[in-house]
Amino acid sequence: MIARHINTLLLDFDKTIGFMKTPHLEMYCEIAIGTGLEIDADYLLYRLKATPLGDAWAEWRTSEGVTHREESKDEESYRILRASIAEKRIRAAIVEHLDGGVTEIIREASMKIAVAESEPNRYAIYDEVREFLIQIKSENISVALVSNHDWNLSQITDGLGLSPYLDAVVTSARVGVRKPHQEMFLHAMRALVATPESSLMVGDSLEDDVQGANALGISSVLIDRNGTQDLDTGNRKIESLIDLWGEAQDECKQ
Repeated sequence: MIARHINTLLLDFDKTIGFMKTPHLEMYCEIAIGTGLEIDADYLLYRLKATPLGDAWAEWRTSEGVTHREESKDEESYRILRASIAEKRIRAAIVEHLDGGVTEIIREASMKIAVAESEPNRYAIYDEVREFLIQIKSENISVALVSNHDWNLSQITDGLGLSPYLDAVVTSARVGVRKPHQEMFLHAMRALVATPESSLMVGDSLEDDVQGANALGISSVLIDRNGTQDLDTGNRKIESLIDLWGEAQDECKQ
């Protein structure tokens, strides 16, 4: 599936090469209740899952995609932004339970959540990732992460032992926009002196990764580790990064 003319691989992070050991929304619940929010954990998790993430980003949505450049001018500003997103999500999930005391607890918990999102020890990589990246680098293919992720994604990947295999780390926190905004992909290609024709994007989101890349003429592959997503005709899907490498090897033998 990696054609011979591809010399640049763009990879998403969450649910593509890495994941949070405690799933994101479960972490929300753990921290909120640990901070003093008196609400049933299962109920809070259910309500958070029922509240679309896009609603929390509505304030920053433009015709090109979510844009928050002013809030990404430095790490502190971005941390405040992430805390505000967490607060909006929790407040929307339990709006009928809000009062002054609850609001203060949510605000405190939200800042803790924003800090926790940047902690390397909360993350892990999928079993095949290291072997896959070693194989890709042996073929002299440049690799960049292109992820809607935290300011400290480079420190997270360094803590996971991935830095030797990555030529660039492009994160929405630092660029100031979120995929599928084209600037995310353009930033990565500029960093690697790559072209759309020579690049391949792999990620778990049909909208952010597949459609976002395709809009710039970049080929893409959807990784669907649970086998639950449907694709339109013409798009490609894998369940593991080893699937991507295996098909590339089969192609080379033909």
